[in-house]
Amino acid sequence: MSDICVVDDSPVVTGQVLRLLKAVGLGDAKVFNESDTALQWCLEHTPPVVLLDYSMPQMDGLEFLRRLKQHPRAGSAAVAMMTGWETPSLRKRALEEGAVAVISKPFGGREFQDFVLALKAAAERPVSLEPEEGSPDQEAHWAVRDERNTFELSRLLHEFALCNPPMICSNRHVLRKVALAMGHACGMAPEAVGVLDAALRRNLRLGMAPLMAEADEHDRAAVESRVAELAQSALALLAAREDDALKVCAQMVVFGQERWDGSGTPLGTRGLAIPLAARLFSVANQFCMLVPPAVFGASPLPVQLLLDVMEADAGKEFDPSMVRVLRDVAPAVLLEI
Repeated sequence: MSDICVVDDSPVVTGQVLRLLKAVGLGDAKVFNESDTALQWCLEHTPPVVLLDYSMPQMDGLEFLRRLKQHPRAGSAAVAMMTGWETPSLRKRALEEGAVAVISKPFGGREFQDFVLALKAAAERPVSLEPEEGSPDQEAHWAVRDERNTFELSRLLHEFALCNPPMICSNRHVLRKVALAMGHACGMAPEAVGVLDAALRRNLRLGMAPLMAEADEHDRAAVESRVAELAQSALALLAAREDDALKVCAQMVVFGQERWDGSGTPLGTRGLAIPLAARLFSVANQFCMLVPPAVFGASPLPVQLLLDVMEADAGKEFDPSMVRVLRDVAPAVLLEI
């Protein structure tokens, strides 16, 4: 019997999910495009894991989940609800009905696979909600929690970048060198600079076609509202996460358009409440967008003029201390390019 049941009315989505699962040895997953047929199969075969679409024509995911959880044996399944447009109200309702997570479509690759593998492992050996400290159950509990956090944060970042695309310097190589030099100069520990480097590599791959540019005034307001919701969701996930590349990447993406004086978006965060990585990246990115290609490897004089432009926005758009660090490192970095 299959350990995983996938329910989605779109054959395209179930095909994508099945391909991802096959790649990690879970190709025996049972797939359904009709919710009523899927529910009947789940009640008879009690799979440990169910990946369940929310919006389906015959029976939506919440009703499916409600009926499944009423069954004495099948109700123990770990259910992750899938949706193309997650909202806080849907997440709240799904979790209240017994889902262990709400995950957004389209799916990423490795994060989705790791999440399902962790979910399956936990379902095979149920983990106490309050496992004894130091026990194997506690380690399993933490593993599932961390995989869920990673998957949800990764998906959230991609949707955030789609709704509110970052303007990133086209010369990514130079941007990375300037940002890392600033990290060293402002006293980051070598381990922290390594995390920053990994986060920069990830952040610079988040280029997506913007929704905002194509939206009319009504849709623009909806997108702006969604961006604020995503930012709030990100803060909750970041608070529960250790400092790693994904967390630092998320800080740069979510806080990348905030301003030192609090006039930025989406949350109006100001001053030192903006994470260091975001303050550093904002300064490095804006500077590299100003630098014309002809300056690379040239006399430091044009660079000093551009640094004066950056200095003019210190205390308003940018952290003054980060602009001072930039002034210290930029000429030497650009001469090396």
